[in-house]
Amino acid sequence: MSPKMDNALSFAPICLTLYPHNQCNLRCLYCYSQDRTLQKPQYISLEAISAATSFIISNCLKQNRPFIVGFHGGCEPLLDFDFIKVCLKEVKNICRESGITPFLHVTTNGVLCKPIALEAALLFDSITISCDGPAIFHDRFRVTASGQGSLERVERSGQIFLTKMGNPGNLRVRATISEASVDHLETIIRYFAERWAGLKNLHLEPVYVRRRAGSSFQPRRFVTAFLRARALARSCGIDLMYAGTRPGERHRQFCPVLQNNLVITPEGFLSACFCVTGKNCDDDSRFLYGSYEGKEKRIQIEYQKLQSFFLSLRQEAGKCQKCLNRFHCSRGCPEVCPLEPNYLQSLSQFDCEIQKNIGYALQTEKGHLPFRDVEDPTFLALPEGL
Repeated sequence: MSPKMDNALSFAPICLTLYPHNQCNLRCLYCYSQDRTLQKPQYISLEAISAATSFIISNCLKQNRPFIVGFHGGCEPLLDFDFIKVCLKEVKNICRESGITPFLHVTTNGVLCKPIALEAALLFDSITISCDGPAIFHDRFRVTASGQGSLERVERSGQIFLTKMGNPGNLRVRATISEASVDHLETIIRYFAERWAGLKNLHLEPVYVRRRAGSSFQPRRFVTAFLRARALARSCGIDLMYAGTRPGERHRQFCPVLQNNLVITPEGFLSACFCVTGKNCDDDSRFLYGSYEGKEKRIQIEYQKLQSFFLSLRQEAGKCQKCLNRFHCSRGCPEVCPLEPNYLQSLSQFDCEIQKNIGYALQTEKGHLPFRDVEDPTFLALPEGL
């Protein structure tokens, strides 16, 4: 075995993420997925689910690890709830034969009818729901196909999840922060504290600027607002997070292959990027490293291509090598991607102020160390090398 192939051949995922179909009931203006009007309906096959489940269960048993199954993608997974239940039945049948209990997760936009929200609350072990805060922010971007706001139905689903799930801590809310809301994060925290009573976990994530929303803001505005909001959230019993920097975890980019996560698109492709939800264009092919092979009824991984991913991910810009936050930073993912040309140049030019400064502030917080008020203009002037 060539040493260069060690990473790829040792890839043994223990998580399975299914993109069940490509349909959605919203037309979010900043969505990273392809325009729904250009897509034909596509559903993942039960055969692909079966093969992937068997493949990953064997890894979980060998590693004595739990089996995590998630439903996600460039769609609303629960839009076809009957199909989701069929998919889950397939997964559970195989798990039962292997004597393993799956941990079930779903990410949803929350625009659900009441019966489905109630059933989902009892069916899934954890749920992530998208809500950007008060209507003035949420309904500006998260609209229906007819252009109407969606907050009212999202709030209803959120309340059902908080009250009907066994543990409200198993619900996460993800709020996308835009130019319109970046200076109002404390308002957003107060909204969730008042309207989502019992909420424990909230993620605030800046909009992906390369996507359709197209607007960005100065990183310092987000850092300063986030740290103020985090202090307020703590007083409300809410753990406020930013995924790009998590000092409590050792991580890099959000690539599923780095998380031992096998992601399958509706067509049966294996995707190395959460933004690539199918083979929608030729450019997507470089992110796909295998597929479900129907004739052989198995998951086939292109190990040579997968190895090229790992080699690309090893690249490091000079400014990252001495950074104290380098083990807890997403390195601008997905805005800056190791699989794109001129990656090192892009990474070197990427403004990492959000990742670096939030990472520093959270580390000092974790160590119970004092730090200056965020209004102090020198607060964000970090020590050399950080």
